[in-house]
Amino acid sequence: MKRSSVKIILGVLTLFLTSLPQTMAADDLGIVPAKSRAFGKGLTRWSETYWRWFSAGANPAQSQVNGVQMLPVPSFENMGGQGTWQDPRRLRGTLEINLAPGTPFALGTYSWIREAYYDGYVDPYLDDVAVLDVVHPILKIDGKTVLSDKNKAKYYVPTTEFDPTVLYDEPTEYGAIEAVSFQGIVVLGMPLSPGIHTIHLHQSIFIPYEEDEGFYSLFGPDGYGVIYDLTWIVTVPKPTKRSPHDVSRDFKRTFDK
Repeated sequence: MKRSSVKIILGVLTLFLTSLPQTMAADDLGIVPAKSRAFGKGLTRWSETYWRWFSAGANPAQSQVNGVQMLPVPSFENMGGQGTWQDPRRLRGTLEINLAPGTPFALGTYSWIREAYYDGYVDPYLDDVAVLDVVHPILKIDGKTVLSDKNKAKYYVPTTEFDPTVLYDEPTEYGAIEAVSFQGIVVLGMPLSPGIHTIHLHQSIFIPYEEDEGFYSLFGPDGYGVIYDLTWIVTVPKPTKRSPHDVSRDFKRTFDK
């Protein structure tokens, strides 16, 4: 049974964007504003799309939606730690990926996926305020911070039910049979120019057991602690057919303020 592990889910999407709405705050430069609509969806719908894809197994053959590429999580190595509040587990991983020029992409840094189990048990809801208090992302694109404690609340989507639920092809090793809801953080990013880029996520999650009743039921008196150090090396080749001006014009037709 999954009674003692939080789903920390990461992946990257980036939206091709050549101009920003004038209302964008300075700390948002580099990612699409949380209240914007891009490629026909707002943040909540893109978050549901991404976590549904992830929960269903992150099938590479189904990783593009409306031309937006959802990318896999880097495999990570356990660098030590017991996974408690006082002795957090430290995980590190790197993924090298290639994207065609102008391909939209984005990033989901954290999600709590509630699951149902074959014995009828369902994971508890976690309080949204409590979750934001314990999740601390620092996301950088080519060295520039685009997501941190300063603006994470704007990109956080509260508990949202999957409709329909995500039925698994077979039960997980801990007995889950379907995903029923999600809550978490997804950002849609700026375009990456041709060349090699680095996306880095340092994310810590520290949960003292007294923080929330739901946390206590999952982690007990030792709480929970994990630090992710994840890197994506993204290579974008030079475009060969269409000019950047043509791509920019098409993008503006798909981006709704």
